[in-house]
Amino acid sequence: MKKNYIVGVMWLLFSIITQAQILNNNLDVIDSDIINEKGKNYIREGLLSEVLDREKGISGSEQHIESFYGEGNTDGGNNFSGFNSSTKGIVIGTTSLLKKSDKTPQRKYITGVSLGYLESKIKYKNPDQSDKMKTMGGNIYFAVLNDRNVAFTHLGYSHSTAKDGVGRQDRNNLSVGTELGRVYPLNKNTFIYPYISLEYCGSFREKDSKKNYWYEKESINIGRGNIGFYYVYDKNKVRLSLNTKYTGEISNGMDKNIYSWNSIENLGTQKKDNEYITSSLSLGYYLSKDMLLSLEVTGRYSKRSENTIYGLKIAHIF
Repeated sequence: MKKNYIVGVMWLLFSIITQAQILNNNLDVIDSDIINEKGKNYIREGLLSEVLDREKGISGSEQHIESFYGEGNTDGGNNFSGFNSSTKGIVIGTTSLLKKSDKTPQRKYITGVSLGYLESKIKYKNPDQSDKMKTMGGNIYFAVLNDRNVAFTHLGYSHSTAKDGVGRQDRNNLSVGTELGRVYPLNKNTFIYPYISLEYCGSFREKDSKKNYWYEKESINIGRGNIGFYYVYDKNKVRLSLNTKYTGEISNGMDKNIYSWNSIENLGTQKKDNEYITSSLSLGYYLSKDMLLSLEVTGRYSKRSENTIYGLKIAHIF
């Protein structure tokens, strides 16, 4: 009887080990992207002011504050658990037109900053467990508008802390990129801005214990190519904007060798979001000549995951 009991316990432990799924997520990269992408749109809106010579504001400076909430769903596979997520946060940003040169009046320089704080909740599908994540980050931007040609670059950093009932993992994200495009006014109230860009994103994660698995210190390097367009209609008290882009990624990351019960196992490779579409639609109303209130919805969709964010933004145009 005792022997059968021991055999039964050993079989149960073996079943748990062989069926256990790795609980991991890329929400730190997505949250960092949210801060960065909103800052890029602030720069693009600053370009709008200059190209359309809008009669709003006098200094070429704009301030933005945006609050948002979103939900996401990610499929699992190859021993990795899928998960659902919810995110709330706030992003603030500013853009400024630098003094124009008398020698090259057609050339203008715009600088910008975006800062953000996000909180996310993650609920894994198998097993039924949860994590929490907090992300703080910032980005700086520098853009050149020469006639209607645009070039701008950005540099960003964010820090995320992932926690569950067992452990904690610190994640640091670094991003840098360059965007090139050209502004095409369709009329005095409307323009379209097609662009291409290249980016690097690095996610550096500290070693941590998590759900009975010991994660090694790791770095994930992601190269991105983007092609997209930004459309804006701005007349009287209404502004409508649409930004859509396709992203292709090359990544060395998400292969997992994990220490489990004092033994080393290769438990599979997490599926990656190598290609995805990001699209945002914003509808704004001018409360006054220099104050814009906007509602915005943003979606990020791939074969593996989908994320949707709803935001409310106030912009002050000096």
